[in-house]
Amino acid sequence: MAEIARGGRGRPRIPGPLTGERRRLNGLGSARTRSLVIQMVVIGALAALVVWLVGNARAAIAFNGMASGFGFLWRATGWDLGFSVIPFGPTDPYWKALLAGLLNTLLLGAVSLSIATVVGVVIGTIRSSRNAVASLAGTVYVEIFRNVPMLVQLMLWYKILTALPPPRQAVSMGDALFLSNRGVYLPVANLPVAAGIAICVVMVAGVATALWLLLANRGGATPGTKFRRAGLALLAALGLSVAIFQATHVPGTPLLDLPALKGLNLRGGFRLSQEMLACVIALAVYGSAYIAEIIRSGFQSVDRGLIEASKALGLSDAATFFQIRLPLAIRAVMPTLTSQYVWLLKATTIGLAVGFADFFLVVSNAINQSGQTFELIGIFMVVFWCINYLLATLFNRINAVIRLKGDQLRMSGGRLAPVRLLPRSWGELRAGYFRSWRSGCASLIFGLAIGWIVIRVGDWAVVSAVWDQADRALCRAADAGACWSVIDARWRLILFGLYPVEEQWRSALGCALLIGAGLLSAWPRMWNLRRIALLWVGGFTGFYLLMSGGFAGLRELSPQDWGGLALTLFVFASVVIIGMPLAILLALVRRSKLQPLATITGGIIDTIRALPLLALIYTAAIVLPFALPGWLQGDKLYRVILVFALFFACYQAEILRSGFQALPKGQEEAAMALGLPYRDRILRVLLPQVFKAILPPTVNQLVVTFKETSLIVVIGFFEVLASGATAYGDAEWNFAYLEVYLFVALIYFAFTFSLSRYGAHLEHRLNSSRR
Repeated sequence: MAEIARGGRGRPRIPGPLTGERRRLNGLGSARTRSLVIQMVVIGALAALVVWLVGNARAAIAFNGMASGFGFLWRATGWDLGFSVIPFGPTDPYWKALLAGLLNTLLLGAVSLSIATVVGVVIGTIRSSRNAVASLAGTVYVEIFRNVPMLVQLMLWYKILTALPPPRQAVSMGDALFLSNRGVYLPVANLPVAAGIAICVVMVAGVATALWLLLANRGGATPGTKFRRAGLALLAALGLSVAIFQATHVPGTPLLDLPALKGLNLRGGFRLSQEMLACVIALAVYGSAYIAEIIRSGFQSVDRGLIEASKALGLSDAATFFQIRLPLAIRAVMPTLTSQYVWLLKATTIGLAVGFADFFLVVSNAINQSGQTFELIGIFMVVFWCINYLLATLFNRINAVIRLKGDQLRMSGGRLAPVRLLPRSWGELRAGYFRSWRSGCASLIFGLAIGWIVIRVGDWAVVSAVWDQADRALCRAADAGACWSVIDARWRLILFGLYPVEEQWRSALGCALLIGAGLLSAWPRMWNLRRIALLWVGGFTGFYLLMSGGFAGLRELSPQDWGGLALTLFVFASVVIIGMPLAILLALVRRSKLQPLATITGGIIDTIRALPLLALIYTAAIVLPFALPGWLQGDKLYRVILVFALFFACYQAEILRSGFQALPKGQEEAAMALGLPYRDRILRVLLPQVFKAILPPTVNQLVVTFKETSLIVVIGFFEVLASGATAYGDAEWNFAYLEVYLFVALIYFAFTFSLSRYGAHLEHRLNSSRR
C-alpha cells in the first residue's frame, strides 16, 4: 500500500500544479490541434466578414445604379480647385485632380513640418535653458498650444485671416508682399513651372544632404569637418539652382514676377491662399509644441560629462551647443520625431474644415461628383498608407545611420537641473537669471516681452473688456477690449448645444457624473481593474440614462438632440470604454504564439495607425452604410464612435505591447509554474503590472483622444466647437468670433491640461519609486 501510495515504483507523486503541467505536456498534440482550429475559425470568420461586406457593397452599387471601375479617372471633373501647385481647370480629368490634391498635401506637409521643426528646436532649446525667464516663456508656449486642439486653432487662425482688409486695402510690405483677406501674395521667380520645380527639388536635396553630412556617424570626421562638408553641399545646391535659373530664364523679362493691385484685385506673383496659410500656421504652431518637448527630452539625455569635457577643451557655449548638444539630442530623439512627423502629415487632412484643396478634400469632392465611393476611398487609403510607410522608412534609415553605437553611446537617463522661477537666495537668483552677461540679457529681453504681453492681454481680456450682454453696443467702441458679452448671452448654447433649455439640468448632471468618474479614476485606491471598470460603466450608464430620458417622467431625447460639451464627453467616454478592452485584446493577440493571427492583427493595427482619423470617421459616416444592410447601419454617431474606438485601440494596443515587453520574463514563467490558467495570468499578474508601467503614456493618449473629439464637427455633429461657431453665427454677434473660440479653447485646455499634469505627476511618481 505504501508503495502504491508512492506511485507504484517507489517515486512520490508530483502534487499540485506540476501534475497539471505534466498533463498539458502529455496532451501537446491536442493543444496544437486546438490552436490550429482556433486560428482557422478566426481567419475564416474574418474572410467571411470581408466577403460579406464586399457582397453588400456590390449589391448596394447595383441597387442604386452606381457606376463602378476606374474609367472615371479619365473623365473631366467639371470643377476647379481654389489652390493648386500645378495648373488645373474644369476640363482636366479626375486623375489630375487627385494628383493636384496630393501635391497640395505634400506641399502643406513639407512647409508645415519644416517650420514646426525650426520653431520646435528653438522653443525646446529655450525651455531647456538654465535661465528661469526663458524657460518660463518656453513652458507657457508649449502648454498653451499643445493643450488646445489643432482644429480649434485652425478655425481661429482662419477667421483672423479672413477678417483682414480686402485687396484694395491690403497690407503692403515694400510693394513686394501683400497681405489681404484673399491670402498672401509673394514675389516669384519668372520661370517655367518645370524649372521652378527642379530648383525646389535641388534645394531640398541640398538641405537634406547637408543635414545627412552633419549627423551621419561615419568616417570619424570632426564636427568642424562635418560643418564644412555640409556648407559645400549647400553651396553646390545653390550653384546648380542658379545654373537652372540662368538656363531657363527668358532674356529681357523681369527676374521676379511681383504682385500688384490691378482693378479690384491683386494680380501676379504667387498667391498663398488664406486656407493654406491658416493650415500652415495651425500645423506649424501645434506641431512645434510637441517637437519642442521631444527636443527637450533629447537635451535631457545628453551626458553631462560631454558638456563639461567640451568646456575643458575651450569650446565656446555656441560651439558646444551646435557641435555636441544639438546633434546628440537629435540622434537620441529621431525615432520619436519620426512618429511625430508621420502624425503631422496625417493631420493635414484637417484642411477639409476650411476648404483647403488637399488630397482628402479632392477625394471628397470627387466622391460627390462621380459617385465612385469605394474606388476613391480605396485610392486615398492606399496612397496615404504608402506615403506614411515611405516617410517612416526614410526616417528609420536616417536613424540607423546617425545613431551612436557601442562605446560612442554616452547618453544620460537623468533630467536637467530644475530652474527656480522664484529664487530663495542670492545664489539661486544669480544662477537662474544672471549666470553670465548673456543670461542677464536673455532675462531682460524675455522679461520685458512677457511683461508687455501680460499687460496688453490683461488690458484687453480684463480691464477694458465688456462683460454684460446688455452692454453689447460698447463692444464696437474703438477702445473696447474683449467682448465677453457674447459668452454671457450664449454660454448655454456653447455648453449644451441644441439640448432643450428646460432639460439642460440633465445634461449638466450627466457631465458631472462623467467628470466625477474621471476624477475618481485618479485616486490610487481605485487602481483596480474591476473597480475602474465598474466606475466607468456606472458613470457612463448614468450619463446615458439622464441624457436619453424616457423613464421617471423624463422627456425622451435622442442623440440627435444632444450637443455641446455633453456630446464631446459622450464621444470621449464611449471611445475609451469600448477602445480600452479592444486594445487589450489586440495587444494579447499580437503577442500570442498563434503566428497567423498575430501577423494579421499586426497588419490591421499598422494599417489603421497609418491612416488619418478624419478619413476613417468620414468613411464610417458616409461610406460604411453602403457595405452594411439596413438593419445593421445604425445611427451615424454610433458608427463614428466605433471606428474612433478602433483607432484609439490600435494606438493603445501598441502602448500595451510595449508594457508587456518591458516586464521581466520571470513574471509570466512564475505564474505558469504556479499552475495559473491563462486568464488569471493575464488579469491578475501581468495586466496590473503593465498598466502601472504605461500609466503616463496612457494618460497622454487619453489627452490626444479628448482633443481629437473636435474632429467630429467636420461630419456634421453639434459638439462644443460647432456650438461655439453657432454662437457667433448670426448678425448680432458675428464680430465676436475671437472671444467665442478663446472660450472654446479654454474649455478644452481645462480638461487636457489637467490630464497632462496628472500624467506628469504619475511619471514623476513612477520614476521616484524606481530609484
